[in-house]
Amino acid sequence: MSFLSLMFFLAMVVCGAIFVGFNILSVKSVEGGGSSDPFECGFDPLGGARVALSLRFFVLVVLFLVFDVEIVLILPLIIFEGFSGWYYFSLSLIFIILILGLGYEWSEGSLSWCS
Repeated sequence: MSFLSLMFFLAMVVCGAIFVGFNILSVKSVEGGGSSDPFECGFDPLGGARVALSLRFFVLVVLFLVFDVEIVLILPLIIFEGFSGWYYFSLSLIFIILILGLGYEWSEGSLSWCS
């Protein structure tokens, strides 16, 4: 079993080295740089290419991702019944911390879309 694991590891290292080697060999030199303007079929762009991201939107997306991961942690509880008490305790502690954080964000007004 350990020989198979070693061979798999070495195969992954060799594949990684091949990918890095191809990347180094295929790098094209950039002489002039290039502008940051978008290409719009030869026309001048109507607006700027760089649009600022709203901080409220960023906070909302991060909260969505955190609670999405939490749902992934809670779903095995519905399917399996053979978990130990420590699993339930740690999961409830994480859930309580997340709920307290959500309450704090709500009280600060970070979740209100319009100000």
